[in-house]
Amino acid sequence: MHSYCEGLTEKEAKWVIAMSLDQLSVKEIAEREKVLVSAVKQWRSGALKKLRETIVNHN
Repeated sequence: MHSYCEGLTEKEAKWVIAMSLDQLSVKEIAEREKVLVSAVKQWRSGALKKLRETIVNHN
């Protein structure tokens, strides 16, 4: 899982791990990290953009 997080910020990586391994929702991640839901949504957006770019560039 950590290899997928290369190139992501620390917060984006937190979202990837919490979502995939811990199976937490955006709201649950926000509560755990003591941040607003909108912040976690930004982490998600950034992570997904970077992960999509990585997948496209490797094909």
